[in-house]
Amino acid sequence: MKKQKLTLLKFCFAAFASVLFLALATNVHASYERPPEVKVFDGQKQYEAFVAYDPSFTGGVQVASGDVNGDGVDEVITAPGKGGAPHIRIFTSNGKLLGSFFSYDLNMRAGVNIAAGDLNGDGKDEIVTAPREGGSPHVRIFDSQGDLQFSPGFFAYHETFRGGATVSVGDLDGNGSNEIITGAGTGGAPHVRIFDRTGNVLGSFFPFHPEFRGGINVAVANLDGGNDDELLVSVASSDSAWVKVVKKNGHEHVVSHFMAYGEEFHGGVTVAGGDLNGDGIDEIIVGASSSGGPHVRTFNGNGESTPTSLFAYEQDFRGGINVAAGNINGSDHDEIVIGPSKWLPTTREDFSRYVEVSLTDQRLYAYEYGRLVKTFLVSTGLRGMDTRTGTFYVSQKIPVKLYSGPGYYLPNTKWNLRFDGSRLLHGAYWHNDFGRRKSHGCVNISYPNAEWLYNWAPVGTTVLVRN
Repeated sequence: MKKQKLTLLKFCFAAFASVLFLALATNVHASYERPPEVKVFDGQKQYEAFVAYDPSFTGGVQVASGDVNGDGVDEVITAPGKGGAPHIRIFTSNGKLLGSFFSYDLNMRAGVNIAAGDLNGDGKDEIVTAPREGGSPHVRIFDSQGDLQFSPGFFAYHETFRGGATVSVGDLDGNGSNEIITGAGTGGAPHVRIFDRTGNVLGSFFPFHPEFRGGINVAVANLDGGNDDELLVSVASSDSAWVKVVKKNGHEHVVSHFMAYGEEFHGGVTVAGGDLNGDGIDEIIVGASSSGGPHVRTFNGNGESTPTSLFAYEQDFRGGINVAAGNINGSDHDEIVIGPSKWLPTTREDFSRYVEVSLTDQRLYAYEYGRLVKTFLVSTGLRGMDTRTGTFYVSQKIPVKLYSGPGYYLPNTKWNLRFDGSRLLHGAYWHNDFGRRKSHGCVNISYPNAEWLYNWAPVGTTVLVRN
């Protein structure tokens, strides 16, 4: 594919779109849920729209596309979000229901992630499912009639893990057969695993820092016209909207690594691949996740923005959006399929920014308007010198400080935030054993994380210390 050259006009538009998105993301009169309306866009023009479940259901809709009946045209596949029964439905592009089934026990209400692809070469795509956050990472494969295929299913990660899993299907090694790709959900390390259709592990790697716990989304796209697909991995929450393009041929090669939205947005990003202009090369399609405006953007494989940019729902909607792409109407290019998600802040929205320190987890959580923006391991006070529990406030910021006492002398300690008398949140250069009690009552933090916290938390920031 010829490398696209960005004109000044495109650059200015992309910059404007990012500024507009960030401005919308801070709208205090936001809505976080809406009816389960699926929309299909041909480029930036809405092509179809239909309601996938009862209009009163506001738990969100996961979307996928695939030719599940072998007629040469992709169908729209939906699954409900959190709170809905695991009801998979199959539609034409205009919302005509073709079939439905339940992928898990009716009591499983965590929501379902879905993908589609031909796993046995019969010309019909199978439907791959996995529970979302709150469910186990139990991957199952169905035909369009809801009959299990190949096996009773398999666990992509440990069966006790309750962060769920994201799923995709594609030919990463170019051998002509599709694989199943999974990403660990919220609370797990950013672990990508690759399986054959019966659950045998074919590959495994970590595309982001192993300590990251915000969950990852996975998708595939053919970005260079080769025999093999590229893997798309994105941050699902709790960090900037990073997307990585990885070529997986025996080892992992990062083709590109880019930020889909402004650096200040930490709500995560959903991702898909599709050939939107009919040139035989897929584009990368992204959607803003929790707390962002319903903004869809597109990029080429190098991470350069391409012209398609749209807002799928009301501009004050902040529940997040799910994206997919497929040839829904039999044309020479793919359409974009979008479903709403749901995000309701579950933490202290009465504080614009606050820090929570868990003595049990030995972990610090940083929140902004009820949304987790960063979390990392710390070391609090040893038994007998415990970090005191309660509600406190950052009262002073000290760039460099000396700590000394019986048996210790620690000069030039950086990034110090006083919150409880003589107790501070501060950097620690003298150990790297975070996750264990180590201090004399302060909260020890690695230097990179301490610097981030120092710059992020102004004086007056609330600090909650709990057991």
